[in-house]
Amino acid sequence: MSERRPPTEPRVQRQIDWGTTASDYAQFRHGFPESFYTRIASADLIRPSIRVLDVGTGTGTMARRLAQRGCEVSALDVSSSMLAQAKRLDRESGVTVRYINCSAEEIAFANASLDMIALPRNVVEASVELMARFHGLTEEQLERGRHRGNFNWPFWLDDLIAARFRNIECFSYEEELPYSPVAFRGRIRASRAVGPAFSAERVAEFDREMESILERHFPTQPLMIPHRIFALAAVARD
Repeated sequence: MSERRPPTEPRVQRQIDWGTTASDYAQFRHGFPESFYTRIASADLIRPSIRVLDVGTGTGTMARRLAQRGCEVSALDVSSSMLAQAKRLDRESGVTVRYINCSAEEIAFANASLDMIALPRNVVEASVELMARFHGLTEEQLERGRHRGNFNWPFWLDDLIAARFRNIECFSYEEELPYSPVAFRGRIRASRAVGPAFSAERVAEFDREMESILERHFPTQPLMIPHRIFALAAVARD
């Protein structure tokens, strides 16, 4: 049995590095379901030739799906490893996306050169609690984190209002997606709180416990995982 740090013990914050989980991310994080793109297309938010910027694209999941629908897509990410996976997946899908290796703060597009910007989404209760335990979070901290997966994203609205955007519209819904236990473990390893946050040894330890939890408490296959989606659209003022 591995030793656990008590929740009250100070912890050194390790810088998040998504590049360390690029392979799992590319294989197991499949992004939003097709119903999401159908919905935003029906709302005329995307259409052929519309110019889109995907900020924090990761392995290009959203960028690639938008390109497949005829959008002219640029996408940026700070991780070169993520972008390498994105380009590989693009080649396999036969689409073209313009990738930029930089942070959101460094982007430099001319005024009116884009039509839409896509910004970077919950896991079952057991996996959230396991993440919290590995990070030494208190129950209060865990409860605050749960809000991020319950359609509660008021800071997005606050930011757009403060920036004087207009015609603000949002929608949210949930769809269950099937995962095999192996695929779900891969998906969790590719989560922000696991793969890019821990050492390889710590990720392996987490994965063994996740495997045990699934075997003991979730034996039915496939695992039906709730995929919660929140979308927000707004128009910049002239």
